[in-house]
Amino acid sequence: MENKLLTTDLIKEERRFFSLVEDYLSCFWHDLDQATNNLRNVINQLKTNKEEENLDRIYKEESVYKAKTYEFDSTKDKVFDKINLESLNLKFKNKTLVFFDTETTWLSDDAQLIEVAYLTVKPWQQWFTLKEWLFNTDKEIELWALMVSWIIKEDIQDKPYFNDSDEWKELKAMSESDDYVFIAHNIAYDKRILANHGIFLKDENTLCTYRLATIIFPDLETFRQVWMKYQFPTILYTARISTSEVEEHRAWYDTYMLYLTFLYFFNHLLENNKFETKDLDEILDKTIKLSNSPILLKRFPTGKYKWEIISDVLVKDRKFLEKLYFTLKNNKKENDKDLIYTLAKYLWHDKWD
Repeated sequence: MENKLLTTDLIKEERRFFSLVEDYLSCFWHDLDQATNNLRNVINQLKTNKEEENLDRIYKEESVYKAKTYEFDSTKDKVFDKINLESLNLKFKNKTLVFFDTETTWLSDDAQLIEVAYLTVKPWQQWFTLKEWLFNTDKEIELWALMVSWIIKEDIQDKPYFNDSDEWKELKAMSESDDYVFIAHNIAYDKRILANHGIFLKDENTLCTYRLATIIFPDLETFRQVWMKYQFPTILYTARISTSEVEEHRAWYDTYMLYLTFLYFFNHLLENNKFETKDLDEILDKTIKLSNSPILLKRFPTGKYKWEIISDVLVKDRKFLEKLYFTLKNNKKENDKDLIYTLAKYLWHDKWD
């Protein structure tokens, strides 16, 4: 694996940011509306300043990239020896790949989509188009969503509602066909959001790069998409060659990075003969199944011991883990399957799983 650019200090810095956010929220615990309005005003001012200074774009309606953009000269850029993007780009015979990302009103069960970007890579296609759209919603954009995407109500008030758009019709039609494979990072979240809009993605036609990363690169310091390009320099340098614009946590940019990340992961599986076959379509089918299998978590994603290493919690509070396991097992929620699998591994080495 490549030398990692990501350091423990960066991870600590990210968590320090979230701690600062929580401190900020605690100051407005009695009036979250005031906190949200304060942040909205700050974002509005920053966007105004960017427009006045004629800096990078704020919104991207459509970008077209040609496949040959990703050719490279290995004599000049040795970093690219690890991956030949052109050789993998358009060789799937039976499936159209749909790379996509959503931005939403946040994490509630009834959260709504306010931005979507996707690109489709069809068999033997010579060009692909990355598109992004903003959509209106009647739901309030929650404080955390504002901090992540910087999308405010004023940005979408003149936009159509997602369910009334041509994009909804297109995604709906693709979701009902077995000719398409939907690819996203932590796709479980995007599936839930799309389901809130009446679009239902089937497991057999979805591939999650987050889950794939935990399986084929289990020693990464973090599996969040925003850090992938720093842990794999090839992805980072390819992105720099292809676009000079960086807008993390906006759907168009996250979709573009998702595409490069998938190619890197897929090439890794191919080079290491993970599935003992060189047939790309067969490898794709097996990769889909792999990404839908349970994954072993290292840290608690939420709750009492959020971000703590699970093996450490096992030593100091085994009874808590046992109680949590049986509670989750009885609840039978799809979102808990990874934690159930992980707890069973740590507690009983699958005895009860």
